[in-house]
Amino acid sequence: MQQMDAELSVTRRHIFSGERLATFSDAVLSIIATFSVLPLKFNREIIEEGGGYRKFDLEVFLLDQWLRYLVYIYSFALVADVWYIHSGVFSIVENVNGGIIWLNLLLLFFASFVPYATGLISSYATGLISSYATSPGPDSEMAAIIICAGVILLIGLNLILILGCAFRRQSLIHPHLVNNNNIRSIKAVVYIGLLIAPVLSVLTIGFSFLSHQAPWLPLLLFFSILPVSLIVRLVMFVVLTSRKSIERLPSMIFRAVASKSRTEAFSDGVFAIVATLIVLDLTSEHIPDKDETIELHIALYKQRNVFFSYITTFVVTGLLWFVQYSMFHFLERFTPIMVVANTCTLLLVGGIPFAAEILSIFSDESFLTQAILGPNKVLSIRVFCVLVTLAGLLQLFFWCVAHYNKSFCMSTEIDKKYAEIQMFAKIMIIPITGILVYWGTFSKTFNDIYTILAIVCVLLFLLLKLAITLYSKCCNALKRSGRRSGGSSRVASPANCSINQSIMEDDKTALPLHPREDTHFKFV
Repeated sequence: MQQMDAELSVTRRHIFSGERLATFSDAVLSIIATFSVLPLKFNREIIEEGGGYRKFDLEVFLLDQWLRYLVYIYSFALVADVWYIHSGVFSIVENVNGGIIWLNLLLLFFASFVPYATGLISSYATGLISSYATSPGPDSEMAAIIICAGVILLIGLNLILILGCAFRRQSLIHPHLVNNNNIRSIKAVVYIGLLIAPVLSVLTIGFSFLSHQAPWLPLLLFFSILPVSLIVRLVMFVVLTSRKSIERLPSMIFRAVASKSRTEAFSDGVFAIVATLIVLDLTSEHIPDKDETIELHIALYKQRNVFFSYITTFVVTGLLWFVQYSMFHFLERFTPIMVVANTCTLLLVGGIPFAAEILSIFSDESFLTQAILGPNKVLSIRVFCVLVTLAGLLQLFFWCVAHYNKSFCMSTEIDKKYAEIQMFAKIMIIPITGILVYWGTFSKTFNDIYTILAIVCVLLFLLLKLAITLYSKCCNALKRSGRRSGGSSRVASPANCSINQSIMEDDKTALPLHPREDTHFKFV
């Protein structure tokens, strides 16, 4: 008996909680997802390659890079889906050992190749017709597709190995699964869901070697891996929830309800890396050269618009994060549509460094002539406004869905009458300001109108905060005055006390302290 206890204690010493590993994975995956925007980097040399300073047209260039935008969206969504499945796997895996830790590090290693692999697609994939790049041969195109599909295959197999190692030891999985009668059905369902992407990756690699006469087919198969995987998992989710035997499947892979803590960690990581990339462009591209003949203060004055664009971008990014932080404060759970809306918001936020880079380059008077600054600068402002406005509108859609599923999503901390209205007003500041600034670009009166975006947003947030503070103080003052007048004019009686007690009991029943765990929610 003592020997068994000793062996058990030795085994437990090699078992760790999975929370820190999950937090580390959230940070790494958020960095990888944000770095997917790096292939969109706009270098100054592109202007010279486009035909000189006076012939470059930003509108033609942006429309010509449509495949790069598609690849960025796919790369970001792919990493976000890996994070989502990872959170589902670690809702099953409660504890980890050395093997799972090393497999998780290997998973992050393969995931870190996703931006590079998808960058190969945007550079070598067939169908890219660009006046700024030449198309390589079909062998290079097939090699790029094979590399990308191989990365997805390795990621999927790694997730399966992590889950397999956890199922081999009961001390590693969630306690509700240890004595579950449907453990075999749960294993089969989870493994089927994880095998979808690897199988499609193998098919893509196979067609890449066989379809020489139709090179577009492997590319089509590659871009279908993620949507087909999501659709199949969604169908499985609908089928499983209709079966009472495994209705409460303790895996987020098919319940499609992400953890709040992990969603917060992933979102904060994306916002933090976006802010870092913004300042990185300022320090790497716009430091004046000491060998120039002009004085430093003159060089800095010529780059004043660059600093204005940096301040505007950083402030707007911070305000978008603040709005998300405020929304998450009132939420406890997420529905599938809310997860998709948050991912799309982060995707648009991840593209802010690209828009900020274009804005800073076409605001640099020390680099470009006035002939090329005019229309290109206005277009760069419009691109930035559209990106920020769409991100704000997606946050509004996120909050509307949460309001629609209030009994399931929102916490009981919303006890004020106008808390939700205040949140709606806070969310609408950035989209409305972005639309107004976009319209202002059609006027020739304002030269640096993009600075108004940051100034107006900050002022509106401060005014909203001031209005809320004054409103709460006025309400408190009225309550105090009402209590004083009521206490002096009315004497408490047993009947009044019983009435007040019944009213308080009705209020408690009307607003439960904790929302029910089995509250039914619609798919949205």
